Amino acid sequence: MPEHVSYTTDTFVLRTHFTDDKQKLFLDLEKTTEEPVGYNDVLELLQRHLPADLLDKGVVKSAVAALESETKVESRRIAKALTPQAGRPGRVVFMVKKLSDTPDLDADEHGVVSHSDMHLFDNIEVGQPLVRIYPPTDGKPGKDVLGEPIDPEGGLAASADFDQESIELQEAEKIGKPYALLVSKLEGYLVQEGSRLVVREELVIHGGVDYSFGNIDFIGSVRVMGDVRPGFRVKAKKGIEIQGEVEEADLLCEEGDIQVDGFFLGGEGGRIISGGEVKLSGVNQGYIEAAGAIRIETEALHSRLRSEAIISLSNGRLIGGTSYAVCGLEAREIGAEGGVPTEIFLCSSVETSAAYMKVLMSIKEHEQVIQLLLSHLGPYATNPKRVVVLKEPFRGKMEKLLKKKEQVTKSLERLHTQQEALLENTQISELARVNIGEALHEQVVVRAGEATYETKVMLQGPFTLEFRREKGEFVQKELVALECEFEGESASEQTSQETPLSQEEKTDE
Repeated sequence: MPEHVSYTTDTFVLRTHFTDDKQKLFLDLEKTTEEPVGYNDVLELLQRHLPADLLDKGVVKSAVAALESETKVESRRIAKALTPQAGRPGRVVFMVKKLSDTPDLDADEHGVVSHSDMHLFDNIEVGQPLVRIYPPTDGKPGKDVLGEPIDPEGGLAASADFDQESIELQEAEKIGKPYALLVSKLEGYLVQEGSRLVVREELVIHGGVDYSFGNIDFIGSVRVMGDVRPGFRVKAKKGIEIQGEVEEADLLCEEGDIQVDGFFLGGEGGRIISGGEVKLSGVNQGYIEAAGAIRIETEALHSRLRSEAIISLSNGRLIGGTSYAVCGLEAREIGAEGGVPTEIFLCSSVETSAAYMKVLMSIKEHEQVIQLLLSHLGPYATNPKRVVVLKEPFRGKMEKLLKKKEQVTKSLERLHTQQEALLENTQISELARVNIGEALHEQVVVRAGEATYETKVMLQGPFTLEFRREKGEFVQKELVALECEFEGESASEQTSQETPLSQEEKTDE
């Protein structure tokens, strides 16, 4: 081994030598007289050439002590190199949940876990951070036994492969952070396709919506290639397409259209609510509410339909249920042979909403309660001061009824205020039509404002039943297309013949 240092003193000889890799240093001591070798003398010589933090003083002291009984000690390891610490590798830390097969199931306050809410991904907004990329550290240098530095190995850099069309890289220096960021350019969900990260705006379910995927609540659009099973919910911001059937399930879309290639079986709890149009093959006992048109290919059976535009079954049948439309409704056939009660309301846009109908129903319930209270109060309803002359317990009963009447009346006033507020921002078409392609059966009632058109016998189509709002009357005419005529817009000219219907014709025709 290479020699490091060598000293000859009056009482001893000191030599040091190290391994070829300079990782270990050894001491040789030889006593040359009978005089004892001093520990401090040996230590002082060694410290001239060795870093203090590397020198093992305990071994030096042991070597010196050994010379009391021996004349020579050899190859005592008195120092070893300080090993460098390798740098920590870079890290990729996800800040959102990417699409996964592993559900996050949460228990409610009663400890019950819902397997229909599986949370397989997070919704991503534009500008939302997706991933942090931390750089590697340099590590800590070491020292060999001669005190020379040993460079550490730097940590390996982390990287993330990403789609530049949907994800943006923000460098650490530009954002003033100790890490770089991957930020979304789109609304959607994060998915890893191979090694590449992508934000997708459309969520495609290759099967159906059931316990294998759970309820869906997505910020983009959803396409389901199978059925939506009972009790499940598909909610999307920008559009929903179901290539199968929907049975007793909810489809909710804030902005886009909803399309169901199969049938919608509403049952007890199924709903379709859209901020755009709704298009489907058919519906049975369903609830559909749309800001745009509702278009049904085959039939609507015993359903509630609400559209702020038109309801179209141009080649289909409308049988039973209640339909609300602002501009009109068209169907090949309305009602059924033998008479199936079917109601159609031509109304304002707000009157098509479930929120308005809830207020309207509450108003009716309050009015019924007030009438009942008035019947119990009798003359004391108009002259409450007379109650004070009554004897107990009749007096106390009347006072409770008067107080109840006051409370219900105030509540009714608040409901009327809500109703007026809703109606302030509504749209109403001055022209509304019901188009019949082949037949309008008995027990079909069409209402618009205060006017009512009711069929007693089947009427053969084609023809249009038009409501002129300025006159408050229905007009039967040759078949013309549905259209909307809002305030400030001019109606297109019509050349068809018109026949106003008398009250007798409206009910007995």
